[in-house]
Amino acid sequence: MEKKIKILTDKISDYQQFGTVLLAVGVFFYIGIIIPKMDKVAGYNIGMLITSILFLSASILFLGKAKKLKKLLDEWKES
Repeated sequence: MEKKIKILTDKISDYQQFGTVLLAVGVFFYIGIIIPKMDKVAGYNIGMLITSILFLSASILFLGKAKKLKKLLDEWKES
């Protein structure tokens, strides 16, 4: 049981780190849309917007998964 708790704790930590990094990268892509640039290529804003949405969605998924695993870990520790 201790080994399962250790593995679950490691997974929670990894998912939180993945979510945080993806959130930061998604925000940087979003800032790239906001800041005006003179020599933009056609489709630049759409590409940056889609990339930003993908990174932010992946971040939400990883952070949600970490939250579910943390809830499961708390239930295991209570019993």
